[in-house]
Amino acid sequence: MAGSTPRIAALRRTLLHEISTQLAAAARPWRIEDLNAAGMVAERTYSCPACGLELDRDLNAAINTPEQDIKHAPPRPAAA
Repeated sequence: MAGSTPRIAALRRTLLHEISTQLAAAARPWRIEDLNAAGMVAERTYSCPACGLELDRDLNAAINTPEQDIKHAPPRPAAA
């Protein structure tokens, strides 16, 4: 029994690695970008240059982000 502790620890590490890999593969990709936070505070509206529509900046982002995720998401692996 005394030698089983390192073996159990190794099994736990392997299991956690396998589970986290599966979760990462199934999740949507994350987007990270550099933001100019100081410049964002003053400008609260988005004006469309094509049609002139004006929206709150956060509302416009909420509308566009899911569409952009779908366009740029890598293909998901086929289920086994």
